[in-house]
Amino acid sequence: MIICLKQRTLYQYCIKQCITGDGVTQTPATEAKVIHANVEACRIITNFLHSRTFSALVTSEEVTQNSYLLWNRVNESFSSLSFNSKAQIWRKLQKLAYNDSLKDFITNTQKCLSDIALVGIAVEDEILSFLILTRFPEEVHSLIEKVMLNTNTQGNPNAILNKLHEETLKEEALSKDSNKALVLKKAIHNDNFPSKIIHYCSNRKHTPLVTTHGPEKCWQLHPELRPERKQIEKEQRENFTIARACHRGSWTENKSFLALRNQELTWKAPKG
Repeated sequence: MIICLKQRTLYQYCIKQCITGDGVTQTPATEAKVIHANVEACRIITNFLHSRTFSALVTSEEVTQNSYLLWNRVNESFSSLSFNSKAQIWRKLQKLAYNDSLKDFITNTQKCLSDIALVGIAVEDEILSFLILTRFPEEVHSLIEKVMLNTNTQGNPNAILNKLHEETLKEEALSKDSNKALVLKKAIHNDNFPSKIIHYCSNRKHTPLVTTHGPEKCWQLHPELRPERKQIEKEQRENFTIARACHRGSWTENKSFLALRNQELTWKAPKG
């Protein structure tokens, strides 16, 4: 938290009280700059706090606009002289459990590390690293090995968590790519997938892949060869009439055959 505040040159507003309005501004910054800096510093501080701690410390709107006041409340709450506060934070880290969500585990662990740094628990980073790694189950053992073999993460708990987050994003990206490939493969081998591509001529150009006609009979190259719309509609009507007549004729023949067959079955020979 302190590093983040110092990087944005906001830490000075937390350790010095800068009053605007009716009071006296103790820094050469303008009122607008001081107000903006206080609000931004309060936003960064509250991001590092647990929801329960936030509710206990931020009791009014004034606290969210006065970084000096909020910083003092945080220091009082997480006083390094309070052995009870240190014990509670350490127990919270030991109770961390992996519940099938690596992202949630990383987020919760980062909050614990921030609280440990805030109250000033004297513990080596190497011990914290081992404590974090032992919280993972066997199902993510391969991922842990990748992180442990990385020289940049050895003995650095924050670097371990960042590397875990990076590897998780890589695995999610690979999983999405494999799922897309599987869907595409199923679509290609689907029986309903078209096995023949139909080509058309367009833009006054003849497509060589078209097999129904050649360039000399292409309507795109020779528009004068295209029949009139009335002629096309007339041919379509004639084709439909012929097909309908053929279908009706076959139905009539079948009906006559069935009637004759029934007569043969019901015919009886005369007596005598």
